[in-house]
Amino acid sequence: MHNQSKLRLHKSVLRTGVAGAIALALGLSANQAMAKELPEGFVINKENYESIKNDTFEKKTIASMVPEKLEWMIKNYNLTIKLAHSKKIEMDPKYVEWSKKNIGTVKFNPADRTVTGWQAGMLFPAETIKMDDPHAGDKVIWNLRAATYGATMDLRDIAWAFLDAKKGYE
Repeated sequence: MHNQSKLRLHKSVLRTGVAGAIALALGLSANQAMAKELPEGFVINKENYESIKNDTFEKKTIASMVPEKLEWMIKNYNLTIKLAHSKKIEMDPKYVEWSKKNIGTVKFNPADRTVTGWQAGMLFPAETIKMDDPHAGDKVIWNLRAATYGATMDLRDIAWAFLDAKKGYE
């Protein structure tokens, strides 16, 4: 009788475990089935954001690609975003070569926010700008302003406004 009780208990545990595994698998597949891959051209807007934020585009969830402030703009200012597939931007080999040459030769002067030593390419390649650098923003702006001037975009009529988190508008 003792062995029969053990056998019944063993079968019961086995059935419960199998049933639990099946339920878990069904739950996971149902959750995955609810999230779908959105097509190119789909427009994200205030009305659909909550229902599609867990869906994917290019195998990434929409929520993971929409920063908090952009989500806020969608919800509060009716911003719309039309999905388009990523495109690789090919850089001119000469631009890439000069950008590498600039490492260590282009200097930023915090006193007047100017640079020296630049000849061509990107002044401060992205991998050299550290997040804890208090002048990282200046370097990014210099990259946009100087390195692309006349090459890929015309920025002559653009003005820059600097906002400091502690001091406000500069």
